[in-house]
Amino acid sequence: MSVRRPPRVVVVGGGAIGLATACELARAGCGVTVVDAGRARPGTTGVSFARINAAEKTLPPYHELNAAGLAAFHDLVRTDGAPRWLHLTGHLEWAATDDRRRALRERTRLVESFGYRVEVLSGRDVKARLEPDLLVPDEEEVSFFPDEGYAETGGLLEGLRRAAAALGVAIRRARVTTLSVSGRGSHRVGLDTEEMLPADVVVCAAGRWTGEVAGLAGTSAPLRRPEEDGVTGFLATTAPTSTSLSRSVFAPRLNVRPDGGGRLVLQALELDGDAVTALAGTVPSRVREQLEARLTETLRLGGGRGDVSEVRVGVRPLPLDGLPIVGWADGLDGVYLVVAHSGVTLCLVLGRLVAGEIARGRSEPLLEPFRLARFAPSEATATALHRPPPL
Repeated sequence: MSVRRPPRVVVVGGGAIGLATACELARAGCGVTVVDAGRARPGTTGVSFARINAAEKTLPPYHELNAAGLAAFHDLVRTDGAPRWLHLTGHLEWAATDDRRRALRERTRLVESFGYRVEVLSGRDVKARLEPDLLVPDEEEVSFFPDEGYAETGGLLEGLRRAAAALGVAIRRARVTTLSVSGRGSHRVGLDTEEMLPADVVVCAAGRWTGEVAGLAGTSAPLRRPEEDGVTGFLATTAPTSTSLSRSVFAPRLNVRPDGGGRLVLQALELDGDAVTALAGTVPSRVREQLEARLTETLRLGGGRGDVSEVRVGVRPLPLDGLPIVGWADGLDGVYLVVAHSGVTLCLVLGRLVAGEIARGRSEPLLEPFRLARFAPSEATATALHRPPPL
C-alpha cells in the first residue's frame, strides 16, 4: 500500500505575506519551500510604515478583509502573548485644513458605522491621556483608533522566519529565473543557483515582483508601475531620541511611529515625487531636511535631535485598482497569486485563508472580491469595488 506524500508547495517571496502563508501551509501538512531573493532584491515589508489598521479602507469588502487582518494580530496576542515587535497601542490622526478635517471626520464616521472602534478627542486630551510629547493644538479634533497598532518590520520578519523553520519550511536565498508549468504535480521552479525545485503548487507572493514571477508562468498580475502616483515613496529612520511616543501618528505633514531603541520611522507622502528618481540614484538632501523639520514641528524629542539616519525608497505592490489580487491564476493548474499593498496588516489572515484554499480546497468568501478574473476584459469593471482605496 503506497503512502501519499504531502503536497509540495514553493512560495516565491519571503516577505510578510509569503512567510505567513508558508507557515500556514506547513501547519496544514504541506511540504513547503520559500524562495527569497534576499539582499539582491530588498523586499516590500522592510520599507513599509507597517501600521496595522482597517480605518484607511472604506470600501466594505476591503475594510472587512483588513478588519480580519487586524483581528488576527489581536488573536495572536490572546493565544501566544504579544511578541516584542508588535505594538497594538492604537493610532492617532488629525488634519490642519477644513477640507481635510471634513474628510477625516467623514471617514471616521463611516468606519464607525461598520462597527470599528473610534474615539474623537481634543488635542488637549491626547496630550493629557496618551502622548504628552505630541505637538497637537489643544483644540484640534483628533481621531483615535484604539485597536490599531504597528509592527517593527525587522522583528516581524524574523519572527515569521523562526516560526517557518520550526514548522520545517525550507528557505532558499535565490532568485527565480524560470517557472515551468505542466499541470499540478509537475511544476519546476528554476533558481539562479542552477537549482530546480519540483512543486505541486507555486504561490507567487513576491510583492512588487509578483507580476514578473507570474509572467514566467504565462499569466499576469496587473500592478501599477513604479512611476505612477502613490507607488514609490520614501521611508526614513531617525537616530535614537528620548521621546515618549508609543503609537503611530498621522499628523498634517508627517506620519511617525516608534521603531525601538528610541528610534522613529518617518513618512511624508508629499515628498514622494522624487522617489522614483531616487530608486536609481541618491535620495535628495532636501528630503532628509524636510523630514527632520517636520518632525520637530510634530513631536517634542527630549534629549535627542531627531536626526534622520537613513532614508530608504520603497515600491508599493499596488494592483491596478488598488485592491489585493488573491487566488488561482486563470487557466493555470497549480499557480496561486497573492499580492496586496497592506501586506503587514493582511499577512496573518491571508496566510490562513490562502492555506485553506490551497491545502484544504476551500473557497474563502472573504477573498471572492479580490480574484484575478476581475481584470478580464469581459468583466464589468466600472463598479464601486474598483475605486482605488486610500493609500
